[in-house]
Amino acid sequence: MEGLIGGQEGVLCLLDDVLITGRDDAEHAARLRAVLQTLQEAGLTLQREKCEFYKDEVNYLGYVIDSEGIHPAPSKVESIVNTPAPKNKRELQAFLGLYNFYERFIPHKATIFEPLHRLLDSSQTWTWSEREQSSFDMAKSLLAFDLTLVHYDANKPVVLTCDSSEYGVGAVLSHEMEDGQERPIAMASRTLHAHERRYSQLDKEATSIMFGIKKFHNYLMGRNFRIITDHKPLLGIFNPKKPMSNMLSPRLTRIAIALMSHDYEII
Repeated sequence: MEGLIGGQEGVLCLLDDVLITGRDDAEHAARLRAVLQTLQEAGLTLQREKCEFYKDEVNYLGYVIDSEGIHPAPSKVESIVNTPAPKNKRELQAFLGLYNFYERFIPHKATIFEPLHRLLDSSQTWTWSEREQSSFDMAKSLLAFDLTLVHYDANKPVVLTCDSSEYGVGAVLSHEMEDGQERPIAMASRTLHAHERRYSQLDKEATSIMFGIKKFHNYLMGRNFRIITDHKPLLGIFNPKKPMSNMLSPRLTRIAIALMSHDYEII
């Protein structure tokens, strides 16, 4: 099914779950007709009682999607928030697997989860202390907020906010709205590898920018966007209007070269 209609504009498909979107009734109707025609030509039929049309809000694959954006399904969030503290590595892995489904809603997830991920290391014996419990509780409390990711709009300004910590790097892709506020489109983070944790703060912050560029490549390539970093030395190093310094380290040079293929400002 995905190979048949998945490439049509405004159509999402996973196995036999099909979602057709539209900015208004006319666009929705046109896309619906295109999908139905494709299915008819392929000799496929649908069960009418399983179809819903012209809905302002739909539950799809664990998400609630409406005109405002994408939200975690309340029933799924409730099941995660009500999960008791794990008693062994297997239970912790199960919890992390559930939580990772909504990781793009959580900023700095890698840093928050560092004590839990470290506990899964094969060299670590199981010890559930206040540190792990605090990480576990914070993770659940963040998911309990009313989380919304706005729909990507090619006509709105895009902002990439990057940051690093002792244990991880993170990036938030946002739209700058008409009122000047930034609303997130997606969030991502990852844990720093052992050798990366020995980087200087300058290199960690630069790594967070490279992580964000790679993670959101499909949104950023071929359009203008703004990078926000709280590490001011990077403003001069990665300023696209200035020539690249020949005094940069090999690591910063590689990142600066990678950024040259993008249309951005950095503040």
